[in-house]
Amino acid sequence: MIRLTIPYFVLALLLFSACTPRNLSYTEALDRNNRKLETDMDRKDATFLVEVANFNLLLQDLNTKALQEGYARVVVDYATQAQADHNRMADELRNLAKNKKVVLPASMSERFQLLSNEVLVGDRRNFDKSYLNTAESVYKQAIRMFEEAALNAGDSRVRAFAASKLEVLRANERKADSLETQLM
Repeated sequence: MIRLTIPYFVLALLLFSACTPRNLSYTEALDRNNRKLETDMDRKDATFLVEVANFNLLLQDLNTKALQEGYARVVVDYATQAQADHNRMADELRNLAKNKKVVLPASMSERFQLLSNEVLVGDRRNFDKSYLNTAESVYKQAIRMFEEAALNAGDSRVRAFAASKLEVLRANERKADSLETQLM
C-alpha cells in the first residue's frame, strides 16, 4: 500500500508545481491575469500590480549595476538605500498580489531590459550620470502610475499600497536628480 501512495503523491506534487505560475515573463503575467480575472476593475488592478513589479525589477537591476559599477561613493550609497526600498516594496507587492490572486512576472519587459542594458553601454566614467539620469526618468514614470492607482484603483488595498509608496518614490527621484546635478 505504501508503494502505491508514494507515486500518487509524487504525481500530485508534479501536477501542482506545473500549475503554479513560476518564472513568468512580463507578457505572460499580463495575459494570465487578463484570462483569469472576471471584472474589468480586477484586471485593471492586476495590470497595475504587474507594472509595479516590472518597474521594481528594473530599478532593482539598475541599483545592482550601480553597486557593482558605480564610481562615486554618493552614487553607491544612494543605490544601496534605493535597493533596500525596492526590496521592501517587492515583499509588500508579493503579499498583496498573493491576497488578490494576481500573478507577477519574474522578469522585466523587453523594453525595460533594453533600457537597463543601455546604462552599461557607455564609458564607465559616465556610468554614474547615466544611472542617475535613467533612475530619475523611471521614477517619474512610476510616480505618475502610482498617483493614478492611489486615486482610481478598484480595490482599497491596491489604493493604499500605491499611496503608501508615493513618498518613497518621490524621495528617490529627488535624490537622483540632486546627485545628478552634483556630478555635473
